Amino acid sequence: MQRARYCLAAAVLLSACCAHKPKLPPPGSTPPGSGQGIIWLDQHDLVVADWERITLSTNGTDVFVDLKTGIPITFPEQDLIPIFVPTLPPGIHIGGMRVCYGIVGNHPDTKVHRLRLAQFDNAQVQSGTTWPGYIVKMEDGGAGAAAPVPPPGGFKYDDRNGFVCVDSTQPVCLDPGKGTIGAFTGVQIGDADDRVVFRAIGLRYDSTCTPN
Repeated sequence: MQRARYCLAAAVLLSACCAHKPKLPPPGSTPPGSGQGIIWLDQHDLVVADWERITLSTNGTDVFVDLKTGIPITFPEQDLIPIFVPTLPPGIHIGGMRVCYGIVGNHPDTKVHRLRLAQFDNAQVQSGTTWPGYIVKMEDGGAGAAAPVPPPGGFKYDDRNGFVCVDSTQPVCLDPGKGTIGAFTGVQIGDADDRVVFRAIGLRYDSTCTPN
């Protein structure tokens, strides 16, 4: 079996419980104007940046991340995959991420290993002196610790023990009014025959936190 390690990322907003098939609210549903909760995105809005080596597919509900065969399988760790983030309501402050995903396969390095939040720098656009871009506001490398450990023979798609929900733990508080927010998920695929299954992605919001 061909072995691989791949780090990719998805810019997303999602969340769900850790059941085998969590019941999700409609994608893009609007949160209340105060309090805490999760803004849900549609995992089908994941975008492949490195289309020559990575492929996304769906069964209509879940999104599957696979390595393409016959392609070199050593990847730079900073290779990120963005996901569409809609305009967020005013007064909502983003305080973290939640990602619910599953593993199909048997390699212990197949997992979501980090979560990242970044924000577009409006000041760079206004000054006109620097190419505008995202500034990383949160880099949480602890997600991999919660990854399911494959049993002998690996996880099958319908094995609920292969699914888990992970939350970012690094402190952050972002005001969408200060610039567009991007969310990213870092994924490793430890074997060419393994795959990662995205079931839900979300942004946690907290209207009471003080923006960074």
